[in-house]
Order: sequence, then C-alpha cells, then structure tokens
Amino acid sequence: MRVLVAGGLGFLGKEVSRYLANKGYDVIVVDPAAEGSYQENFMTIKGTINNPNILRDIGKVDFIVHSAWDFTEDLGKSISENLIGSSNLCEWAASLGVKKFVFYSSSVIYGIPIRIPITEDHPLLVEKSRAPLHALIKLYVEKLLFYYYYQKSLPITIFRIWWSYSDYRAPGRTYRDILSKVKRGEKIEVPMNAGGSIVYTGDLAEATETAFYKDEAVGEIFNVSSFYLKWVDVLKKIAMKFGSSSEISEVEGEWKGPGFLEGSWLLDDSKLRNKLGLSFNSIERENRFIEVSQRMLNLL
Repeated sequence: MRVLVAGGLGFLGKEVSRYLANKGYDVIVVDPAAEGSYQENFMTIKGTINNPNILRDIGKVDFIVHSAWDFTEDLGKSISENLIGSSNLCEWAASLGVKKFVFYSSSVIYGIPIRIPITEDHPLLVEKSRAPLHALIKLYVEKLLFYYYYQKSLPITIFRIWWSYSDYRAPGRTYRDILSKVKRGEKIEVPMNAGGSIVYTGDLAEATETAFYKDEAVGEIFNVSSFYLKWVDVLKKIAMKFGSSSEISEVEGEWKGPGFLEGSWLLDDSKLRNKLGLSFNSIERENRFIEVSQRMLNLL
C-alpha cells in the first residue's frame, strides 16, 4: 500500500512516516525540508502541497496523511501555504479515489474550554484561541475536508490534538525553557489546575493506521489522547527524577505567563475508544514522557 505523508519531515509527520514505513507501507513524503530522494526508510520529495505539479507527479496512492502546516503569523502566507495547499491536496485525493484521507487538526480550534472534558462537539471559539490565526485556518481546513467528503465522496478522518511527544523529545520553546529552569534548580510557577491531554506519536500513528481501514472512522472527528498531564504534578516528578531543587507551585488568579500553559485541556477521547477500539496505557505513557523529558534535560 502506498501512503503519501504531506509534511512528513515535521515533528508529527516524521514519526508517523517512520511508523508506517516500518509496518511495510510504501511511504512517500512531500516536505520543503527534503534533501534527497530518500531519508530514513521512505521516499522524500522536496516541495509543498501548494504546488499541484508535485502532487500529480507522485502517481497513485492508497492513503494520504495531511500533516503539512506552516505556523506563520502572516495571514497571506497562511492562506497560500495552508489553505491553498490543503485545497490542492483534497482535489488531487478526490481525483485519485484514495481509500482514506487523514488530517491532523488541533485543539486550539476549541478556543477556550467552557466545559470539561472537551468533547468533539464543544463550541469552536476560534476568536478566543491563544493562537487565533492558527485556529481559524485549521477550522477552515476541517470544513474544506467535509465539503470534499459530502460533495466528492472523499473518505476523511480528522484527529484533534492538544500536544504531542515522541521517544526523542517534546517540541516547543516554552517547554524547553521550563526544562532549563528545572536543570538550573529555579523556581517554577504554573497556572492553577492547568494541564492538557498529551498524545504519544506512536499512539497517533497507530490511530492513523487504524483509521485507514475502519469504516467507523469515515467522516468523523476524534480527539486523540495518551494521558492527561497536570503541569504541577508532572513537573514535580521530572524534577525529582532529575534530582533538581526546583520548587514548583501553582498560581491562583490571572495568569501572565505563556498562554500554552494556561487552561485545563482535558480532551474526551471516549469516541476514539468506542468507535475505533483504541485505548492507551496512560501510566506507561506518562512514565515514557517523564523519561523523554529527562533525556532532554541532559542535553540542555
């Protein structure tokens, strides 16, 4: 089976590409960071999905994973790279008659949590999101996919993610800054009762492959989560494991620190478990996250 992973050298895309290639899929990656015809154990093509000629030259594929995203704050560039690119990818996919099109969306489209846990039918308050442009464009692409699903019978599945980590790292400057403070033994403050549902990239890859073959995944949106991370608790565990003297405490009232740390982003993943039969060992996944964080600390 041939799989195209758009944005397959990004953080999520590379991990999913590795997973699928190791499972025996013929993986083709389109990414502007590609440097040669092969990287890892999959084929790479340098370019972006807003170039339809690149897509046409690939030929027939069975599945598409859309992980391509430009996190620019420039509206015009986001429209060009993310909206037009996604439109090109959908049009090409529909013309090929692919078996499944999987898109990685984001929990930022929920805006701010008005009820906990957050289910897939939570209001989409993109204008109140900590990243409103990012949220708006993600929502547009979701709606675009449903247009192709209803009007052109493109079999789609959408996964919404809060944050993710791999066996190698957890991305983001905010988290690296926190780990640097842990290493230096500095005091760390986080918002009261704040945290979120983090997903291990291996679990996302498993969910992606499952969606390829499950009719129950067609035309559906799923929250994906491996375990719920409460900042104060998990940072204390990381500091203890590292032997850091950092004092970690919660702050009540208005939070003036990084927006990424604010709020309780507890995603309800019961739909994923019930419809796709997927559930992940939350204790094992949390321990894995702490181990990954410790390795990151050692490299700082």
